[in-house]
Amino acid sequence: MYDRQHTRLFLVLVMLLILFMIPLGDAQADVGLPPSQPGSSLSPGEYETRVQMVSEQVEIIIPEKSPEEWMAKAYVTADFQMFNHGDADESIEVWFPFGERSDYPKGWKVIQVTDFQAWVDGQEMEVTIEESDQWLIIWAHWPTVFPADESVDIRVSYTITENLIGGGPYNFHSFYYIMETGAGWEGVIEEALITVQVPYPVDEADEFLGGPIFHARPEGYIIEGNKVRWVLRDLEPVESDNIEVHLLHQDIRKTILAARQALESDPSDWEASYQLAKGLRAWMGAQSSLVSGGFIETAPDLQALEQLTADCYRQFLDNSPPDLDGTLTALDFYRWYPSLIDSRDLQDYFYQAVSHFPDNEQLGDYYQRAIDEGRIGEGEPPSPTPQPTSTAIPTLPPTATLVEIPAGSGTSNPVYFILGLVLFFCAILMIMFAVWRRRTD
Repeated sequence: MYDRQHTRLFLVLVMLLILFMIPLGDAQADVGLPPSQPGSSLSPGEYETRVQMVSEQVEIIIPEKSPEEWMAKAYVTADFQMFNHGDADESIEVWFPFGERSDYPKGWKVIQVTDFQAWVDGQEMEVTIEESDQWLIIWAHWPTVFPADESVDIRVSYTITENLIGGGPYNFHSFYYIMETGAGWEGVIEEALITVQVPYPVDEADEFLGGPIFHARPEGYIIEGNKVRWVLRDLEPVESDNIEVHLLHQDIRKTILAARQALESDPSDWEASYQLAKGLRAWMGAQSSLVSGGFIETAPDLQALEQLTADCYRQFLDNSPPDLDGTLTALDFYRWYPSLIDSRDLQDYFYQAVSHFPDNEQLGDYYQRAIDEGRIGEGEPPSPTPQPTSTAIPTLPPTATLVEIPAGSGTSNPVYFILGLVLFFCAILMIMFAVWRRRTD
């Protein structure tokens, strides 16, 4: 009896260990966590209230940024119609996520809104700013009285800089408006109208790039020129209702458009070829980051743009005077895309570059890597020789088609590897236990 009880206990412990180690998928929390980006719907905090957020109207304007700035800003105005369904007046501290401390490679950085103001029934409120101890969130809050069976109108306005630290796609302007903090009020939000205005039309057909320059979540939005609109009704907001907007960086778009226009006027403009190549490479990098970050499931077929980029860099190298930065950029591209250039041509470009800039360490490093990787042959660079002038600009590619990228196509998931090890060791333990029990019997 004693041995049987211990055997059963051992087997139960082994099964519990296995169950705890098996991944159970994504867990969904019932409570609202602090937002991952400052700026969001109002929250009553932990207060139990009979006050309902009847409607929410938000306008987010992303203006044209100045050329000196890399990051864009957005001006946000949000109006909330509240109603107290209770029999008694309620005095509540209304909370708003004002900022957060974000940990990124260069250390802690405070991300916060600016120019924040709050009004209750048209009266500007005195706002208190404080940092939470539990979460590294900086909160703005102010007292508000909600009379029984009456409506109260609340307005907030603020300016926010785009999110570059919280994981937004590279080379896209990324903005967020967090809806889920509004879940703490009574009932549902009967209507939420969210409007985002961007600097350029987002519904224009961009056949040249072969893919959209604007992405947003959740689905179901309406595009009206340079405005994007969500109309949400009877909403009990959760994380999937949070608004995300990602639009191609304004500088990249301007660079591509200006270079294309210049080349249409003068196909031999090597400087415009170089700018177009840089813009297209940034565009391709942006698409890759959108896929790897999980923001989109499909990516454009970029083969035509890759070849056009290679041809533009070639025209730059063939026709420009010696330019170190441009040469490094072009050779770096060919190192990553060796199939787009003949190895002998790449070797000639390296020889020419090393001859012009023999003391540049970065160029020397590129040159040695290309040799070590077998992309060019090893030899003594000759003296620079005049290159034939090329005036032909490649034909612009036709519209690229979207190709599906299957989710979860990898087979080297570390979770399953660890699970396999756990099961293996459990089996070893069971065999050892069985041997020990047989010997003790």
